[in-house]
Amino acid sequence: MAIILNEFVDIKDLNTMIESVEGSSEPNYWLKGPFLCAEDRNKNGRWYTMDICNREVKKFNEEKISQNRALGQLEHVKDPYIHLERVSHMITSLIMQGKFGMGEAKFLDTPLGKIGKALVKDKVILGVSTRGIGTADNETGRVNDDYSLVTVDCVYDPSATGTLVESIVEGSEKWLFDNKTGEWVEKAVSNMKSQVAKKYDSKVAAKVFNEFIETLKNGYVK
Repeated sequence: MAIILNEFVDIKDLNTMIESVEGSSEPNYWLKGPFLCAEDRNKNGRWYTMDICNREVKKFNEEKISQNRALGQLEHVKDPYIHLERVSHMITSLIMQGKFGMGEAKFLDTPLGKIGKALVKDKVILGVSTRGIGTADNETGRVNDDYSLVTVDCVYDPSATGTLVESIVEGSEKWLFDNKTGEWVEKAVSNMKSQVAKKYDSKVAAKVFNEFIETLKNGYVK
């Protein structure tokens, strides 16, 4: 079962930077420092091999940073998608230096980006946390080769970044989940569609939708 893997970086190693822009009264606001770490066991009891980190950093540069698509969000969401309404910053650099993935992220002029800028301006200590999807060995904590880095989010509370969320929906991004999970999700969707098709009105739709949500929670179809 693949899960969302969120890994927080110690905020004492992260720097904020305010950069003046010639001809503009509004400076740029940045986060700089280690965004990820290889080989060391983190606070969630997991650890990443150097090979995985090198591979994912390379892929992240090729697929996201080089195309100005490396967007991060203010606080984590419980899925591997980039929600544009929650975007706060763009990662402009991520390079492996030894066992650390050293990164730079620029706050954008989005609603949540402005919040990030205001926090940095007022010297609030922020942190970053990688968001990826994959599996890990329960006994050793080693993250497996199916891991895929999604992005690096800006977070406040380290204690809120270690939750594991099961992947139960398949979308356009790379999702990893086992066949059993996929099977009962497909059955739940099919069951919902067939019931609504028989007699559609607002009450029936609401009832069927609520049953569908409960089905996803419980992992079976009634």
